[in-house]
Amino acid sequence: MSLLEHLDELRARILRVFIAYIIISIILFAPLNLFYSNSDETTSKNSVVASNPLDYIIMAMVNFLNRLSGQEYDSLTTRFIIFTKEYMLPENTVIISGGATVAIFTIIKTTLTLSILLISPYVAYEILAFVWPALYPHERRIVRKYVFIASVYLLMGILVGYFIVARSVVRAGYFWSISVGAQYYLNISNFIDDVITSMLGSLIVFVVPLAMIIATELGFLNPHSELIKNRKILYTIAWILLVFFLPDVTAVILFLIFILVYEPSFIYMKHIAKRKIRESGAIT
Repeated sequence: MSLLEHLDELRARILRVFIAYIIISIILFAPLNLFYSNSDETTSKNSVVASNPLDYIIMAMVNFLNRLSGQEYDSLTTRFIIFTKEYMLPENTVIISGGATVAIFTIIKTTLTLSILLISPYVAYEILAFVWPALYPHERRIVRKYVFIASVYLLMGILVGYFIVARSVVRAGYFWSISVGAQYYLNISNFIDDVITSMLGSLIVFVVPLAMIIATELGFLNPHSELIKNRKILYTIAWILLVFFLPDVTAVILFLIFILVYEPSFIYMKHIAKRKIRESGAIT
């Protein structure tokens, strides 16, 4: 294929990813109760005009706009936010909006973030399909081998970030507030930002050891080098980076998780190095 053909293929794949992103975002954001209402009064009104299709469409559009403005609005995104609030926050926590447009922008921001996470497997597929013809046979074997391992690492990063890191950060804030006799008020936007930051931070913590494993497999990294073997230096660098980007209790939690993830990964890196030495000896 010529350069222009490669660029045209890349454009088509990016377009498909963008379309998938838009579709998932619409599914998450669209009201689930578009054609029904929790209100008995609204339901009875709908049943009266249901015999006229045009009136029914008009009523549905009015209900849709009402729900977008916050009246009985129910979507997959709002259900995620409500579940997150109930899972992570103590019962006596007060959630405030903090502004007329804060809630809707929080819903949009959460929708866009969830959409990125949900289409990430498809994005990985499109990237892999694009570069696959250019890979050497041994590189293709490595990719096949690590597709499952990479999926496990990434999934664990997201789940640990949501169920452990984010909850721990929010709960720590609550207990610190209680210890000084303060009422625990949270802005809904700041709360969701903390959750997203915890998830992304945890994802990075899992991605770094994964990248080191793959680099070892490709021969770009030696686990017996001084930097990798000396845990004090490596952990110091990780701690400085975490504190620089996350100067709060989140850095402490992610640092502990990084140690727990890196240690077994380092053992596997040494196993890879020994196997490569045996294979090179056998070839010789």
